Amino acid sequence: VSMPSHASTTLARHKPVPKHPGIYYSERKNGGKSFEVRVTGSDGVRRYETVGPRLDQAKARLAEVTYKQVRGDVVASATITLSDLLPEWRAARDVKPRTVETQELHVRLHIKPRLGRMKVRDLNRAAIQVWLNGLRRHDGKPGPLSTGSKALILATLSSILDFAVDADVIGSNPVKALGRKAKPRQGTIEARILGEGEFEALLAGCERVPWLRPMIQATYFGALRLSEVTGLTWQDVDFERNKINVRQALGKDGNIGTPKGGKALEIDLLPEMRKVLVEHRLRAGAVSPDTPVFPNTEGRWCQHGIVDRAFRKARERGGLSTEPRSFRFHDLRHTSISRLVNGGASPAWAQRFARHANLVTTLGYVHNVESEEHVETAAAALAGLS
Repeated sequence: VSMPSHASTTLARHKPVPKHPGIYYSERKNGGKSFEVRVTGSDGVRRYETVGPRLDQAKARLAEVTYKQVRGDVVASATITLSDLLPEWRAARDVKPRTVETQELHVRLHIKPRLGRMKVRDLNRAAIQVWLNGLRRHDGKPGPLSTGSKALILATLSSILDFAVDADVIGSNPVKALGRKAKPRQGTIEARILGEGEFEALLAGCERVPWLRPMIQATYFGALRLSEVTGLTWQDVDFERNKINVRQALGKDGNIGTPKGGKALEIDLLPEMRKVLVEHRLRAGAVSPDTPVFPNTEGRWCQHGIVDRAFRKARERGGLSTEPRSFRFHDLRHTSISRLVNGGASPAWAQRFARHANLVTTLGYVHNVESEEHVETAAAALAGLS
């Protein structure tokens, strides 16, 4: 009895497409076709590059490849994914350490999980808009992700795609093609400066968290950032020279890095700041030079989240959670710089004290502080011209 033949069929591979020289196809198991073009890589080797199931895709890719080869350009693979780009993007970027920290957080939480496997060439405006609409919080807090946070995350993606343009993977950055209405905007929060008696009220609100009181005072009297005051060690405080070396900062991720600006800078230890630190040092007892000035209960770095939670409670007890908005920890720095300049310190000195790269940034921290004394000073200055 003869048995039926079950000869296996061989799928066609790299077959020329009639009437379309330079375009090939390979058969799929489902009966469809996958179109291809031949590309010479940077190593000089010619390979078949799979484009997709549509002939028009292959024709467009062939035209692009032909144009670049005529110009003598290197033709990048159309199969490169966003994740493939990340190592070279990291090596090529030239940004501040704090920006690197922020970008890596964006990549890990929002970009790579959703877009990492996508081919860079498939990232068009529609795909980016869908991704933007799907961004969610990852910190456990209620409510949607703010438009400001979305704007920062989109900026990181745009940086990656700018590199893709430079690497000839894509011709243009699709993020920059988004319409104005489609792009989330990074809103600016106007600083809330402490008014008469509010600093004392805030300190009184620290009664249940006494460790927070000297930290708030040091932040205000030194015009420090939260990352800088939490990263301060006793070796950074020079009582003999009356100087503080702002050389490091504690990041949100709990790691120590350089302060904003990327370099250490000394500031003057003002009398009020000195008084606070001397009293705090006496209470601290035996400490080593590398001990944090404001440690947690275990003597280690006091993380941002711990400070934020304690500050919110102190702010509420002190009555600073009212309109027009709640007082932020960073507003201590705004208040400090504002009062220094309004109190008579030169803007140039305030710039050095605030450790700003340029005076324009410092002036952005200077807000009007109503005072009859200022009116009298201004009147006297103008009277000198009459």
